[in-house]
Amino acid sequence: IEADTRVLLFHYGGVSCDVSNDCPPGMHYWFDFGGQTNESFASVQAIFEDPASTCAVSLGEGPLQRDDAVSEQQTAFFYGVQHHLNKPRTADSIVLNALEQANRRLGQCSATYDGATVNVLIVDNWNVGDLVEVQQTYNKAA
Repeated sequence: IEADTRVLLFHYGGVSCDVSNDCPPGMHYWFDFGGQTNESFASVQAIFEDPASTCAVSLGEGPLQRDDAVSEQQTAFFYGVQHHLNKPRTADSIVLNALEQANRRLGQCSATYDGATVNVLIVDNWNVGDLVEVQQTYNKAA
């Protein structure tokens, strides 16, 4: 609180807080606020093959799917980018989580939506590669 920072907590794929009220206050359903790219990639190459396709929001709503009749607050969506394979392997994560490859993916997906900020990079094996450096560099530039 003193640092004036915020943590947002999202969920999906589990209990629906809207129906059962099983979630604590402040836990938000991801697809009410954002969307994400496809999560079915068979190879490292497949992620980078066709950015117009692999960076397109396929689940939820994306940065350019806004209803102008609704207020800006209600249409400011988060953009999540899947950056992992169907079957996680550490060897593939080492390649994908390297600074150059992660930055390449962020750049491709941002460009797909006219420079929209990627808010969430969804990875496997976060502890391998350069993801901390990627995150720090990307946040400073955004």
